[in-house]
Amino acid sequence: MIEKTTGKYLEYLIHGYYDGLIRLKQKNNPSDAECEDLYALGYNQFTIGNYKAAKDIFILLTTIAPYTNHYWRAYGAVNQQMENYEEAIAGYDMALANDSRDIVSHVYRSECLIMSEKEKDAIKNLEEILTNPNLNTPSPWLDRAKLLLAAQQKKEVKK
Repeated sequence: MIEKTTGKYLEYLIHGYYDGLIRLKQKNNPSDAECEDLYALGYNQFTIGNYKAAKDIFILLTTIAPYTNHYWRAYGAVNQQMENYEEAIAGYDMALANDSRDIVSHVYRSECLIMSEKEKDAIKNLEEILTNPNLNTPSPWLDRAKLLLAAQQKKEVKK
């Protein structure tokens, strides 16, 4: 019985998701609230591992609202999870173009550079985080940047 109920619910969500995308695409100027609702749906898809659906949503959002930092960060994050590191870096670059103080995008960008075997670029990016007074504020993201930099410098020494 629960399988049927779950199946019906998932079917309802999927149809609602695609219907919502179609309506939003057809609308000339969606409101900020509509975009944020769609972002929430994309984030939900991301958290359950439905990366393809999340990516579709974030592509749409970055097209509709190209100056919204967190839509680009989400686009970068979903690509990072899909191991599309070059696309992820491009997404984080766009997020940073909209808000250069976004330490989260800086750190994730560094991780993608490492995964793309661009360690020198990653080290440069991490050093920028740690020396930029606008980014260098105590936070878990700053701690993460310090750990990543230490690990990369240790690898460089071993080479």
